Amino acid sequence: MGKMEALGRRVVSWPSWRWMPGMLTDVGERVTDPDICYIGTFPDFSDPATKGCMLEMCRKARGEPAFHVRLVERAEAVNPLRWNAYIDGWIRRAPIARCDTEAEALVLAWEMAHDRE
Repeated sequence: MGKMEALGRRVVSWPSWRWMPGMLTDVGERVTDPDICYIGTFPDFSDPATKGCMLEMCRKARGEPAFHVRLVERAEAVNPLRWNAYIDGWIRRAPIARCDTEAEALVLAWEMAHDRE
């Protein structure tokens, strides 16, 4: 199982998970009606629309309309690029998540929002 598949399986296991119109499933089906049951599938986080929907879900779950993720270059030779998740527009504040991929940062921030419930 690849990293993106593992992320997808992880996120759909949450009771609060919901599909949004526009998301792409792992079997290549575009979600048009979120009320249809997509049991056994998970989001395809290589799809830009799916990541955009996940970003909106993070903003709603966190109650932070300025929540965003950003690719940051670090002075580290092994892994110089990192995706950081911020809860507001102030980039100087410490990020709430630091991950290797944009999808990981979004999923982690979404899970953290639900851990607060």
